[in-house]
Parts: sequence; structure tokens; C-alpha cells
Amino acid sequence: MGGVGAGGGGPDRPRGAPGRARRTGRRRRARRRSRGVMMDRTTPGVSVVIPTYNRARRVARAVRSVLEQTRPAEEVIVVDDGSTDGTAGAIRREFADAVRLIERPNAGPSAARNTGVRAARHDLIAFLDSDDAWRPDKLERQRPVMDDPGVVLAATNWVGGGDRPPLGFADLSLEGEVVVLEAPLRHLSRFSGHRIVLPTWLVRRDALLAVGGFDERLRVGEDNRALFRLGFEGKIALVTAPLTVLSDERDAVQLTRADEVDHRRAAAAAMAEVFAEVYTRAADEPKDVQAALARLLAYYLRAQSELAAVDGRAWLARRRALETLALRPRGRDAAIALAALAAPGLLARRTRRKHAHNGARTP
Repeated sequence: MGGVGAGGGGPDRPRGAPGRARRTGRRRRARRRSRGVMMDRTTPGVSVVIPTYNRARRVARAVRSVLEQTRPAEEVIVVDDGSTDGTAGAIRREFADAVRLIERPNAGPSAARNTGVRAARHDLIAFLDSDDAWRPDKLERQRPVMDDPGVVLAATNWVGGGDRPPLGFADLSLEGEVVVLEAPLRHLSRFSGHRIVLPTWLVRRDALLAVGGFDERLRVGEDNRALFRLGFEGKIALVTAPLTVLSDERDAVQLTRADEVDHRRAAAAAMAEVFAEVYTRAADEPKDVQAALARLLAYYLRAQSELAAVDGRAWLARRRALETLALRPRGRDAAIALAALAAPGLLARRTRRKHAHNGARTP
């Protein structure tokens, strides 16, 4: 879910000069990289995990962007999550022994990523969605950041497809090529969004496994749950160059999904669950961090309350409203929570009218 407290929304930094890619033919390059490259023994190896589902026509671009890195990964794992369009066959035909292909029954992206993490042979894990891509020097510029043993995760800046105006870190006022967040929860709890998206991650495998990997119960917010848990484990570093290109298609898919309202319900419930956990764990954090987390939790509880009112579930609307008000919110969150508590039916009618006036879909 983009926007509040999530990774999406927001922008960029100047692109660094790309490293020179070798042009020796796809098959030779693939075989060479599948065997790995000689590295300093003190440098942890990298396994790249690419989950995919019914992306036979698009996954090749993502895989090629990984194989063509100026400093290649030691291992590339593609996890086919029960595709029915021949995705696995397309990967075998084009990439042969350049990648490890794992096929599993469909269980969602979190299960696919966890499968890849468990199968990985190296200490650092990078993730890429099958409709996104990396710029050629992404790993070369990101890997050295992990030489600091206190850094559990390094993320890069990102842009949208087609080099449109960049979206990632533009509003973060970051200075320098790398910014290390010594107290990452302060950054992660920004109300306008932390801007850290999963296809930019390079994370320590042991740290990710220690926090439980990705919650397979969640279809929304599972990356945020893992990210916040990692924020309690160590430092997070931000590479300010835009080295990851996100597909424009993801926005179209989200905007035209068959049941957008169900998605909103799931997102509100998932993020409320995530921030309830983080807020509880943050009892020893500075007061400003606790306040920021309380604001985020109130936002998602209020969203749940409003949606429950629209659904006609007055009991749930009132329960979530009470939980929201216990956090002492201000402004819109407080007003809607009070309305849900006093008159959930009236709130539902007002919400429907507002959506109808704005041309938005209503439940």
C-alpha cells in the first residue's frame, strides 16, 4: 500500500555513471555467472531471489538485468509460484543453467520469497519482482555498504519505468552517496512514507530468517512487517542513486483490480496489525518515535473503522474507533473515529456520498 507509512510514493537522486557491461553473448555470459565470480573472501556472497507468477512474457527482462550486473551475484534463484502460462518453461529455454529455477504450488509472493531465502546458499539476499529491473551497477554500488556488520539491510533509490520523473527518495533530503540510519525506526515511521521498496533490498539472510521472513498470512504489507522487524535488529543504509526501475504496470494492475475495496480492507487490516506490533515493541524508543508510530497505527485503525461502517458492521466500526481514540489522534482521524463511535450508519452514508461525488468506487 503506497502513501502513509509505506514504501510507495515519493522520488530521486542523480544517477551515477554506470559500469561497463560485458558483451560476450548471452549463453557464455550466463554460464560464467552461474558458476560465480572470484571475490574477496571477506565479502559475503549474494543470492538474488525473483518470485514470479504468470510472467512468461516479462520475467526475462528482470532476469537479464540481474545477470548483466557489472558485479554479478553468486546465485540467481527464480521461484515460480505455480504459474499456468508457461513461465517456468520460458525461463528454462532462455536461461538454462544461469539460474536456479524452483517450482512450487501457488501460495502467494511471501511464500515464494521465503522459499527462495531458505534455498539460498549465500549470506546476502537481494530481491527483485519479475516485472521490475535493476540498472547494471546496482549490486556493485550496493554491496560495499554491507561491509559494515552493523547494517542489516541496504536499499537503493528507485525510479518508475521509462525514466519518467524519479519517484523514490526525492523528498527525504538525503546527502551523500550512502546514508546510514543508525536509528532506523525514526525514518521508517515517517507519516509520508519511508520510500524503501522491496526490489531495492540487499539484506542479511540470517537477520531476515531471525525475524521470521515474510508473513505468509498477509497479501499486503508483508514487506513492511519484515522491514520494521529488521529495524529493531540493526542499521539500515540508503544508497541515494536510483538503481532500481519499477514497472509502470504495477500501478495499472492496482488501479484496475476487480475488487479494489477488498484490497483496501486487506491493506488497512494488515497495516494496523503491523503497526500494532511495532508500537508495542517500541516502548523503549524515544518519545518522538513512539508518537509517530501511534499516529500511523491510529491512521490504519481509523481506516478499518470507516470501512467497517460502510460494510454495515457497526460493532467492528465502534471497536476500531475506540482503539483509535485510545491513541489520542488529532484532526481527521479523531473526527472519523468519533463519528464511527457515535453514529456508524451516518458515517457510512457520508462516506458513500463522498466517494460518489469524487467519482470513486464505493463498496
